[in-house]
Amino acid sequence: MKNLKLLVFVLFATATLSAQELTKTAVPQSFTEGLLKEYPKAQNIEWKRNGNDFKVTFDVGNMEREVWFNREGTKVRVEKEISHVELPSALATLLKTQYADYRIDGVESNEKEGVITYKVELEKGWNEEIEITFTSTGKVLNIYKE
Repeated sequence: MKNLKLLVFVLFATATLSAQELTKTAVPQSFTEGLLKEYPKAQNIEWKRNGNDFKVTFDVGNMEREVWFNREGTKVRVEKEISHVELPSALATLLKTQYADYRIDGVESNEKEGVITYKVELEKGWNEEIEITFTSTGKVLNIYKE
């Protein structure tokens, strides 16, 4: 029983330490200033720390954004909800031709190390959902069916 309690405590502590929510004062001022300079309409801002990296989640309009910074304050990844009309034309054409029976339920762009990928959630009827990750040219990187 003692081992089980210890295991539960260690798992909880690890989960808590791996991604800590931060108050505004716990985030370097240069990070918050840089964020508001780039995203002046950011709302519902929440900072988390994961090891040496910082992750900020916020809304611009009704679209969610997530931005990761390293400890030096360099942006290393940006994930954002976008409208399907913001998709590259090659990808939009591919969706219209190869997935014409599906409805676009959500679109997210992900930029990391200068490479942008797109995650598109598609629905067909009441119970068929597909999540596909594409390059900007329409190459399929991953397909997940629910």
